[in-house]
Amino acid sequence: MKLAFTFGSANDLGILDSVVAAEAIRKGRVLDDSPVIYIPKPQQTFLCSTPLKDCLFDWDTDNLCFPYGYAVFFSKSQNGNCAVVVDKSTASIKIVSNRNIAKGERLTLNATGSEFTYAISTRLKGAIQPLFHTGMSKKLGIRGMLADRLIESREIINICPIIPVDVKEEPNLEKTTFWKYYFAYSARYHGIVLGYCSVVNHSYEPNSKYTFDFKNMLIIISAISRIDKDEEVVFNYNFFPDSRDPLPKELVDYNEHFK
Repeated sequence: MKLAFTFGSANDLGILDSVVAAEAIRKGRVLDDSPVIYIPKPQQTFLCSTPLKDCLFDWDTDNLCFPYGYAVFFSKSQNGNCAVVVDKSTASIKIVSNRNIAKGERLTLNATGSEFTYAISTRLKGAIQPLFHTGMSKKLGIRGMLADRLIESREIINICPIIPVDVKEEPNLEKTTFWKYYFAYSARYHGIVLGYCSVVNHSYEPNSKYTFDFKNMLIIISAISRIDKDEEVVFNYNFFPDSRDPLPKELVDYNEHFK
């Protein structure tokens, strides 16, 4: 899945704060395919004081959704050059270009609502091209990450931004679907990870690992062995690839709603 966008700067400070076309884009191209988790609309009340409140999209009459991938970084505009398409067959939000877009042009969603603001790490610029697609795990029967091509050991597979949520918001997170998606990031913050880290399934025989870049608030997924084309990318949820510590069932099955 080759991404046609990168992160760029739309301000005088040189801070990456926008999504821009990395190449000429034709009308109708799928630019991002973000798996989602469902957030029942009554739960929105508990997220009002968190940055997650600006990351939610409409799903249906009863639910909002939180998309992984990079959908939340697209700015919103009444005359946006991209459209949001709900795909219930794959439980995902697709960002689709609604006209031809020139290289270097800022990508915006044809949508209204509050903006998600995030100081994007410069490490992400030109470094998010994924080597995978999401598909069905042959072993687990749920959604997983599958290699698009041969991936060599030590190759970076995906760089995933982290949304920090103050630990004081933990009681509110526990009242929402996010209760099984956030993790302890630091003494001050819990984290919600973007990118595609959250579709990687657990295995005690992993072919990849994840590491933290605390300075830039990122999770880096990299291969620890050769991964063949169409092979599932898996890592050990215990962080250490050789750990055999048991996991709570809800962690192993955390994306079971993709069945």
